[in-house]
Amino acid sequence: MATYTKIDTKAANTICNSYDMQVTDCIAIAGGLANSNYHLYTSTGEYVLTVAEEKSWKEIERLVSLLEYLQTHQFPSSQVCYSKNRETTLEYLGKPIFLKKWIAGNIYQELTPEMLKELGRHIGKLHKIPCPPYIQQQHSYSLPFFANLEKKVANSEYRTWLQTQVSRLTKSYPKQMPQGLLHGDIFFDNVIFQKERLQAIIDFEETCCDAFAFDLGMGILGLCQKQETIDTAKAKHLLGGYETERRLTELEKLSLVFFIEYSATATSYWRYCHYHLHNPAPEQHNKYLEMVEIAKSIQVLAKDCFF
Repeated sequence: MATYTKIDTKAANTICNSYDMQVTDCIAIAGGLANSNYHLYTSTGEYVLTVAEEKSWKEIERLVSLLEYLQTHQFPSSQVCYSKNRETTLEYLGKPIFLKKWIAGNIYQELTPEMLKELGRHIGKLHKIPCPPYIQQQHSYSLPFFANLEKKVANSEYRTWLQTQVSRLTKSYPKQMPQGLLHGDIFFDNVIFQKERLQAIIDFEETCCDAFAFDLGMGILGLCQKQETIDTAKAKHLLGGYETERRLTELEKLSLVFFIEYSATATSYWRYCHYHLHNPAPEQHNKYLEMVEIAKSIQVLAKDCFF
């Protein structure tokens, strides 16, 4: 991960004057792509300082409002801090910044069956929370996301594959799916555990009101990979926990394989654009191919393979 905005302890202290706290240490946190994050050790405790590198001020204000909203529903996520002037979003070098309480725990790439069940249960709880009116109505990876891909993708082999995928997926995109509040990006690095107890689901930057099955498809992609395919046993544990909170409809069950493939295809395109165009990183140029292989592997799965 590249830390796009550099902040040292001196700069962090200047920022945290607005929070009436003194910073003793400031350490960059690896793992994010759209933000720069710093672990702050201060006179009043530990915090995470986030600099929004890609989102607009309005988008960050919506995100902060959502995090406050989730707190009112006792959902485990990041807790935003208020400045001395009761502000949640400040500005640094022209970019929105906000401060959150540090969440103790660890990120695990490999989750045990019990961890997957626990996480599934909380995704089910999230999907039962009413969607607030200020949240966007489609995921940023929805079909319009692929507009103008011909102009963006230089690799002819990948471009041809992607065009074929988008055409086929567009024709078979499920209609009239149950919808509500989604996280939108539940990969393993957005989940914090202490041992096998979930502490928080973080990074709600891609939140929206869309099909619940979309969120589960993206979640299975982000949590249940096995080399370049999906571990169906892991997915069953995740879905088993989910259904203790919210029962899936038959249509949702039969659409999950579609949404996993769709999510893998969209994620491959996002990675291609991010590492080739927006924030070029030669060492990550082939990162998108991992998702291409997963998308291909999913095509052979039976629609009811998780049940």
